[in-house]
Order: sequence, then structure tokens, then C-alpha cells
Amino acid sequence: MVIRPGEGGYAEALAEWDTQQNPDRGEAVSTASGREQAMHVVHAVAEDPKHVHEAVESLADPDASAEALRHVLVGGTPSVQAFSAEVAAAEGGDALPPHKATKIIGEVLAEIDATH
Repeated sequence: MVIRPGEGGYAEALAEWDTQQNPDRGEAVSTASGREQAMHVVHAVAEDPKHVHEAVESLADPDASAEALRHVLVGGTPSVQAFSAEVAAAEGGDALPPHKATKIIGEVLAEIDATH
């Protein structure tokens, strides 16, 4: 089955897929610093989608950011919406629609996993 961003269950399916990729990782835990970095990297990628690698490389603690993003995904669409609003409040601009925020989170997680 193929689920695209914007379709029902996308955030949940992405969280499940991420868990399947590394089942030994355990439950996602979000820290304040990890969440702050995660908000910054999501905003940076939203502003310039072609520079995911550079945005991830700028993270002081990619693992903490990844955990914060996984924690957002586990909460599903309501969590992604709240996170998107929090990013907009902290970084400026408008809140991303949940399907766009989820897509960016997936891209950032894939880049963190590939490079760290």
C-alpha cells in the first residue's frame, strides 16, 4: 500500500516505518534541547528544501534532534500540527500543513540516519 503526504495515516505510517528500520532503538524520548534543534532544522529545510544535508550537519546533537522528531511522529497528526505551530512561533513564518511537516521530518530523519 502506498500512502502519500496529506493522506490519512501518513504520519503514523512513517513513525511505524521508522520503528521497523531499527526495532532495537526503543521508545522515542524528546529533550528540550533536542526539540529546539529539531524545530530549527525543520524550519531550515522548509525554507530551503534542497539543503537537507547542510541543515542536518549544522545540528549540535543530531541524535537528540532525531529522537525529538520521532517523538512528534509517534503522536500522529495532532502532534505534527502542534509541532508545526511551535516551529512557526519559534522560528517565524506560518505553520506548515501537517503533510508538509511530516514529509520534512521524514527527510531529516533519513538524512540523520544516513550520515550519523
